[in-house]
Amino acid sequence: MSTASEMDQFTPPTTTEAGGRPLPASDPDTVVARVAAPLLDNTARTVTWIAPREGRHHRVVRCTADGHADLRVSGQDMEATGVPGLDDVLAGTVATPVHGDLLTPAPQWLAGARAEELHASLVVPLVGQEQSLGVLVLLGEQCQAERWTGPDAAAVTARARKAELLLEAVQLRQSLLAASREIGAGLDTVHERRVLGVDVQVRWRPADAGRGLGVGGDFYAFLPRPTGVTLAVGDVCGSDTVAALRALRVRGQLEALALTTRDDAELIDRLNRLCPTGPPAEFYALSLIHIAESSGPETRILLHQLGMPDAQIVHPDARLTRSPARGTVLGVADDLAYTPHDLTLAPGDTLVVSTDGLVEARNPGGDMLPTAYIERCLRRCAQAPGSVVADQLLMLMRQWLGGEDHDDTTLAVVHAPRPHSPDPKGAS
Repeated sequence: MSTASEMDQFTPPTTTEAGGRPLPASDPDTVVARVAAPLLDNTARTVTWIAPREGRHHRVVRCTADGHADLRVSGQDMEATGVPGLDDVLAGTVATPVHGDLLTPAPQWLAGARAEELHASLVVPLVGQEQSLGVLVLLGEQCQAERWTGPDAAAVTARARKAELLLEAVQLRQSLLAASREIGAGLDTVHERRVLGVDVQVRWRPADAGRGLGVGGDFYAFLPRPTGVTLAVGDVCGSDTVAALRALRVRGQLEALALTTRDDAELIDRLNRLCPTGPPAEFYALSLIHIAESSGPETRILLHQLGMPDAQIVHPDARLTRSPARGTVLGVADDLAYTPHDLTLAPGDTLVVSTDGLVEARNPGGDMLPTAYIERCLRRCAQAPGSVVADQLLMLMRQWLGGEDHDDTTLAVVHAPRPHSPDPKGAS
């Protein structure tokens, strides 16, 4: 049985349960089961959470000693429970707990299989900071009801407060998940397409620090240009929802500027001037991979690297050609210093560009992924298609991390296929 000392021991959680256990996303039934467990048998026979009405129904989670059930109950059935005070609390006209006697057995969806044995009810409003979180309904025998205003009163109050905090945490997480879906719209974790005869593969992985929200500061975008197509790969400082919102803004700016600029150099200059000056200042790294139209077997790439790791070209004979990054991040100065690289991909060559999530991946000991490991992986994939190169690099990174959290990671692989190479999925 819970005691009054529980309130003193309880630390209000946010997105994790007390004790450091992760709180499942969008999982109020687990929250209610945890809250109800210490009350069952000794304090009550059933503990039920009734959520605020949505449309014509209420979500109901009923907990007994045998387990819990997640139900949907119509508003009409809710009005016919016979539980004193329940209608008033759900309507918001009563904000304090209501004790009462059951003159008729409660319905099975509320009382479970032992409805005939339950003769008393306690209805406890759950109130969040901005809105109702529903109601906790305790049903029990008459001897238990006598304890609800005596020895067990503090325990019931403590469990109700805990339910409020945990349910608010779940609501917050649901809101963040919904926001992350909007923020990440258009960013597939695996993106494949044919662009002007070359195979382009993009792999986008949000950071673990996003707590499973699927957001981060990395982004990519395909930009139509007067002389070809530019693949932009960017990394906004940070790995949280704020960084993701900034990345969304930069993506929009890139897409708009692509329609009004003559070339990528002008686009970079104008984008840099749009960077907020703070405080706090915002800065980000950017790669622009311009794939130029070509009538011959070779592919011309104009590569701008600003604050990004060095790019690599993998040749079919397993040679590697490094393309050093020669540019500062955007947002630190009005006049950027950078040198573009004019590259030529022969049939079978593969260009690899990544954000710093790959090269700065750290194992459990804190060591960064060695460049030699990345280069060995690239040589082994020298004659493989771009999809294999991208996937092998990600597998190497995950293996090196050993289960540790990782930063945002985006890989862009541009492969110039040999004649008769099949189009990748999603070719256009």
